[in-house]
Amino acid sequence: MEQSSNNSRSFLSTLSTQQLRQILLAEVESDETNVELIRNITAVLEARDYSGTDIDVKAAYNAFLSDHTMDKPLYKIEMATVDKDALDFLKVIYFGAITDPYEAAAFRAYRDFNRTLRFGDMEDAARIDLRRQATDILQERISNIAEETHMTQGDFDSWHKETCRLIRQPYVDAGIDFSWGQAQKWLNMTIKYLYIVGTCSFDGVFQFCHIPVDKYVFQIAKKELGIPVPKIAWSRWTDYDGQYMVYQKELRSRIKGFDPLRWEFKYWMKEARHLADENE
Repeated sequence: MEQSSNNSRSFLSTLSTQQLRQILLAEVESDETNVELIRNITAVLEARDYSGTDIDVKAAYNAFLSDHTMDKPLYKIEMATVDKDALDFLKVIYFGAITDPYEAAAFRAYRDFNRTLRFGDMEDAARIDLRRQATDILQERISNIAEETHMTQGDFDSWHKETCRLIRQPYVDAGIDFSWGQAQKWLNMTIKYLYIVGTCSFDGVFQFCHIPVDKYVFQIAKKELGIPVPKIAWSRWTDYDGQYMVYQKELRSRIKGFDPLRWEFKYWMKEARHLADENE
């Protein structure tokens, strides 16, 4: 196997970066199960120089996929041993008592975007009831896929859109202007927080998870990936496919060497520290 893998790498070394990128993009579109592998290989390719050749690039790439297994992603998750009491204290400070992790994660995520909601003269009890309905939907939907191992990116995207539709519906029925942009923020941040508190590892779907889109991500994506900031604020996005997914797919196409949500973890913190330094 080692000799075969070496031969596959020699195939790759003869291909131009442009040729390889064309093959990779074609594979992403045709085989969703290889998205993570292809993303990792793309990052490897872009770190090297290649010369043009007349070799059959499709055959070379297929040989690489069949002979080489990317057992580890390009990024390395750094594990740390910490005082459990201290960690639990920090969790409680940020999330509350966490007697119900789904409730805690969903409420924290709600607080991340609820300033963009307009309730008019709706009473507090009615607002709380709407949040409870949506939280119940989030718990049911997320728990159904938390340990899923046979999803593709397309499956996850379809699940994501339907979940956003479901959590919007109670608000829409109550006459509240609740956008797809607000729904994605609630869903994506709830998933992120469940991962942070350790309730769900999302091992089978983490590579498919969406980036929570907000103004921070707009600025990070512009700075790090060269993606223009959309003209319409994320909280006012009314078209899931034409606005939200177009932007989400643009992020995926430009992020190299990371699962999208892992990339957001790292670069969101980098931007937060940068803004904090500017404000000192």
